[in-house]
Amino acid sequence: MISEDSLTRDFKKILLICFGGIGDVILFYPVINVLRDLYPRSKIIFVVEPRCKNIAEKNPYVNQVITFDLKNKPELKDYVNFIKQLRQENLDLAVSIGRSPLVPVLLFLSGAKHRVGYATNPLKFLYSKAVPLNPNQYAGKMYFDLLKGVGIDADILSPVPVIKVPDNEKKWADQWFADKNLVSQGLQKIIMIHPGASNISKQKNIIKTWDPEKWSKLINQLLMKNIKVILAGGPDDSEDIQKIKNNLIDQNNNFIDAYGQTKSLEQLAALIQKSDMLVCVDSAPLNMAVGVGTPLVAIFGPTNENKILPKDNKFKAVRINLDCTPCLWEKRQNTCEALTCLTNLDVNTVLETVLRQLEVTAKVKC
Repeated sequence: MISEDSLTRDFKKILLICFGGIGDVILFYPVINVLRDLYPRSKIIFVVEPRCKNIAEKNPYVNQVITFDLKNKPELKDYVNFIKQLRQENLDLAVSIGRSPLVPVLLFLSGAKHRVGYATNPLKFLYSKAVPLNPNQYAGKMYFDLLKGVGIDADILSPVPVIKVPDNEKKWADQWFADKNLVSQGLQKIIMIHPGASNISKQKNIIKTWDPEKWSKLINQLLMKNIKVILAGGPDDSEDIQKIKNNLIDQNNNFIDAYGQTKSLEQLAALIQKSDMLVCVDSAPLNMAVGVGTPLVAIFGPTNENKILPKDNKFKAVRINLDCTPCLWEKRQNTCEALTCLTNLDVNTVLETVLRQLEVTAKVKC
């Protein structure tokens, strides 16, 4: 799995940088796990954006989390203080995702003896090891390839993240299910619907979710088929959640409103884990479902599902194929006004995909 050269190294302090959203941090988990297995006595320092601090701190293999608000246009003094903080650690190894020229500069200025990043970077000469970048693959594998810069054969290991939900949160979820009389039995299944995406995405005109009216119609159809539906969402989703609830025709015992009842990402992950399926969009809950192993159906519009979902029959993407899709990150940095890839995706197509996926996953369990 690792080269002789890697075995001879003594990385006492390892810096890992993952500037991105919660989903990116979850996808980066396998890199952390492998490095911890190989260097059990090393101090692992994880740098993330402030919005990801909580999820980063929950990784048991990380010794210290540092936040740096790269998205909020930091001033020169902010960079200077950040670099000073890194240099005080006397780093042996620094690894970072990202293709910005800023990445190799930060790694170089950190003072780390070994510096690993992608070879496509115009300042790759600042790395001690530049790794080939293949962006046309599962994003978890793309991040995992960085391990090759440490002499680790990443191709023989799984890049799919695994999230271990804390026992206390599992017990909380068990009690929550019991309080709601939620029991998955026979043909009556429990599906969680999480329609949301972050405000940051919306502010940047990166739209990846469905119209609330369509979510309402999907939930109504599921309820009529005697499927229990849990509706969940984050703080950024309040307006859409209310619109969805306003359009529900039959809020009988099969509908359970979970909005505002999860107080942490761990509690959300625990509820996802107990559900038979998650239906969502390209967002952090998708990566949570993958991490806890819950079957899912994810609605995709402008983004490429092959880069977001690992190859596993439990995880299914639903989309309409257009000449212009996928476009986000492939051809443009925000979504178009038409959003035909989402507006033309009808409720029946998603419903049929969900029902088929329930059958597929039921057979796998048997």
